[in-house]
Amino acid sequence: MAVYEILAPYSLDPKANTAWQGPLRSFRTRADIVRESLSDLDVKPEDRQLFKTTLDKLIAFSDVALKDGTFTYAALQEFCRDMETEEGGLTIMCSRVQVEHWCKVLDEWKALLGNDWDNTYGLTNSIYVTRQNNILFSVMAQYFGEDAINDRLMMIETTSFQTTPEEMLSVFSHTIADRTLSTVFFNTDRIMDTELLGWDGRKFIADEMKKRGRTAVLPPLVPLNSNEWPWRTDPAKGSGPKSFDDLRAAGIITKFFHIPGATKYVPADEKKPIDAEPTKPVESN
Repeated sequence: MAVYEILAPYSLDPKANTAWQGPLRSFRTRADIVRESLSDLDVKPEDRQLFKTTLDKLIAFSDVALKDGTFTYAALQEFCRDMETEEGGLTIMCSRVQVEHWCKVLDEWKALLGNDWDNTYGLTNSIYVTRQNNILFSVMAQYFGEDAINDRLMMIETTSFQTTPEEMLSVFSHTIADRTLSTVFFNTDRIMDTELLGWDGRKFIADEMKKRGRTAVLPPLVPLNSNEWPWRTDPAKGSGPKSFDDLRAAGIITKFFHIPGATKYVPADEKKPIDAEPTKPVESN
């Protein structure tokens, strides 16, 4: 993929614009150094051979392009497709190495913490494209357990592949503080884990789409304590209230505003815990 990233921007007229040659020559040199050092790697023989075959193909294609002083997009695409077997092998190998590594790390952490493991928080970060099938979070879920997901085990969304411990701690502290704030204002700790305006916003979106003769496209409502990942879309995951309406119906909030024209709920005599199933709404005139 590195070769493609270097060459693709110049594929319209690579002979006229030769700015690609320097980066490709540099990459080819580094690839050759790595190829000559493969014998020093402490890896399985089949993995070493996979590295060598991959590097051989990279270097061979680069040599032809540099010798000719040009290339075609069709040739670049053919090279990429020819790497399918190697890419598949590298993907499998890298997946195995990552999983084995993180399992060993989690084994050590869990042994060190002992009984305190059940009071431990786990954080990892992810940009949009790595949220689905995220290896580190998936491995952590095996050790923390399903009930900890979105509670003590969190996936922090970021805008870059890398972040810092300080940034992670800042987001974590903000999340925990918001849960306290949620308890103070709404009598339950998870409302601030979601977009506060989103629940009633759904109703307005549906109304606006109805005015336009369209059906609103909205995800299902899910319980506040849902432990589903990477997206909370299954109403069966978790239990209890899913919206402000459910919170009113369960008597968890009793004086919160309601949208004019919406169903009015009779406050319950006693507050119910967050994991209580919401009672059926009672309409009042």
